[in-house]
Amino acid sequence: MVAGPVRGDASPDALAKARAALAKGDGIAAQVPLQQALRQGVQGDVVRAALGEALLLESDRRKAREVLYGGDFAPESAARGWQMRGRLELAEGRLIEAGQAFDQSYRINAENASLWTDIGRLRFIGGEHAQAIEAAERAIKLDPKDPRALELRGLLIREQFGLQSALPWFETGLQIAPNDVGLLSEYAATLGELGQYRAMLIVCRKLAKVDRGNERALYLQAVLAARAGQ
Repeated sequence: MVAGPVRGDASPDALAKARAALAKGDGIAAQVPLQQALRQGVQGDVVRAALGEALLLESDRRKAREVLYGGDFAPESAARGWQMRGRLELAEGRLIEAGQAFDQSYRINAENASLWTDIGRLRFIGGEHAQAIEAAERAIKLDPKDPRALELRGLLIREQFGLQSALPWFETGLQIAPNDVGLLSEYAATLGELGQYRAMLIVCRKLAKVDRGNERALYLQAVLAARAGQ
């Protein structure tokens, strides 16, 4: 029989596997080692942040809320845990609660590019465009290769300076993460709005290949077909 983790700690291997899956945006794959760790007797606080993030990736906000608010976070994952609480609240339109959670994460680790990206999204949704730009710029300064930070900067540039100006940001992100669903989606939509339909169709086809059944890819292709009179 394989011995369980000592003192309720998750094995480094289990957490490494979960983090690798989360980095790829694969919530299902991340849940497997985390659930296994829980069955082996690992304390919930140790895996709470990672499991909550995995559930958010799968859009299971009800279960994510149960997990993220089911107890405390282990000290080493507290910054991430509060950030995931903020993402949950932001996804459900609770902007005040999201801001409070992000503030808690910031107090623990202010040098986190993904946190600043989340803060930027919160500020943008709240109508604070100048502050959103500042947050996006801070995120990119901390991690110039973060796909989410580049996507957000592209969205803000599109809002402020127009469609054409946003393209380089999405293109830069796709050079780093060519199969990123968020970047592909925004790139395709921007190309479509610019009337670059052939380029948009190429991106849409790739998006549909990377993320089968992607609603935005299907919608954009349907719009293109309607305009072509098909």
